[in-house]
Amino acid sequence: MFVSDDAISSPFSNRTLVLEGAFNGRDLGGLETRDGRRVRTKRIYRTANLQRLTEPDIELIHELGVRTVCDLRSHEELDWSGPSPLLERGVIAHAHHPFFDQTRGHSELHPDDPELRQRLWLERGYERMLDVSGAAIRDVFGLLAREQSYPLLIHCAAGKDRTGVISALILRSLGVADADITHDYTLSAEQRPDSDVLRTFLADNGVVLDEDSAWDPWQAPPQVMEGTLRVLDERWGSTNGYLESIGVTQADIEALPQNMLE
Repeated sequence: MFVSDDAISSPFSNRTLVLEGAFNGRDLGGLETRDGRRVRTKRIYRTANLQRLTEPDIELIHELGVRTVCDLRSHEELDWSGPSPLLERGVIAHAHHPFFDQTRGHSELHPDDPELRQRLWLERGYERMLDVSGAAIRDVFGLLAREQSYPLLIHCAAGKDRTGVISALILRSLGVADADITHDYTLSAEQRPDSDVLRTFLADNGVVLDEDSAWDPWQAPPQVMEGTLRVLDERWGSTNGYLESIGVTQADIEALPQNMLE
């Protein structure tokens, strides 16, 4: 079901996707572009990991008509938990485009201090993601260029970082304003799971959170996305300049607004 969040004013209301077994779900559509068009709804959904979906969740996703699940997790993560139970029905395609070969050790941003690790990740991790995940991002945009891929659900583990970066690239390529892209990113912090669920999720990913720790692993500060968007312009001239640099074809870039804009 979709619910309206009264704390989020238009155009950010009525976009939340509520699932029993997955968190941080929402429709990527509904936002306006700079030229006055609107991103189509019920085309791309974003969530966290799908491994704990319940039977009602699966029924809802089928009712939404989802054809493709785009999984950004590493091969390592896929081996840990397996693909989504959605795929057992044989109706929904599984497109696996891992941003990293493995989750642990994918960069140098892993000091022993978890609070320092998180701060470094938030400061530099997304830019590094743009550097090392180009092949996966290229393949996702190839998937988005094909009408038969839609409706499509994109997820990683938390639905916040890798999913946040690919969502930002999609929205910016469509012409959504930076302020709206940043706001959409920060919604992940508002959709944090209950503490017990969060601890289970972290434990599943090898992180044990100390009861007394002040570290908040569910941060989504606006300055992180603002900095990422700024890097796209400073290093590549524009979002489409970045996409072209990683091999996204002009045809695929042009197909995205045809598929996603009203």
